[in-house]
Amino acid sequence: GRWLPKAGVWMNAVKAVFGVGLLALAIWMLERVVPAPVIMALWGSLAIACGVYLGALTRLGSDVSGWQKLWQALGVIVLLIGIVQWLGALSGGRDWTRPLGHWQTSTPQQAAPAVEFVEVDDLSQLQAAINAASTPVFLDFYADWCVDCIRMERRTFVDAQVANRLSALTLIKVDVTDYTESHQEILGHFDLIGPPAMLFFSQGQELASQRRFGFMAPDAFLSHLDAVQLAAQ
Repeated sequence: GRWLPKAGVWMNAVKAVFGVGLLALAIWMLERVVPAPVIMALWGSLAIACGVYLGALTRLGSDVSGWQKLWQALGVIVLLIGIVQWLGALSGGRDWTRPLGHWQTSTPQQAAPAVEFVEVDDLSQLQAAINAASTPVFLDFYADWCVDCIRMERRTFVDAQVANRLSALTLIKVDVTDYTESHQEILGHFDLIGPPAMLFFSQGQELASQRRFGFMAPDAFLSHLDAVQLAAQ
């Protein structure tokens, strides 16, 4: 038993860490149903509260230990992160991982068309759309409760280069939010468990090697579109 940690003041810190972790988990779960600016504001509020708790706004005496100064420095960093999240939320940001990303200016050459998907709800309609396409097809499986799907829409599909590249494809979306029998039939046809999943087709046939699952950042997705183009030739 002597190897086991003894109860003491340090347990308060452990309790605080677990409390913050539970709050962070709650915000992460809410991301599925709550608008993006609200999520950013929640992350910002949590970060600001943590920064204050770590002593970011506390005036320390000259005789404090180095550890106290270190915790205060960490608190200041977390406090600034929270402020940045709030700035992003108030200015129309939609991605809490890049709260100020929407502040980047775009030149006229970088302007991109809006990415618009054609939504289908049953397998026969989907197969008809794929067979009728005159360009390679990008089939996206989406759901409102899918965090990675939302990240793709908020970060990747809005990227100017990605949007320009997607304009050359036929874009089809299957929204399985309600998970109806038709949705289950489509997922079963392609041997999928659920979203996020991205499938690509050329001349009615799937490019099986180009299937991708989960979130892809803009640069990675652009590289994958290059591979899709080569495979479709």
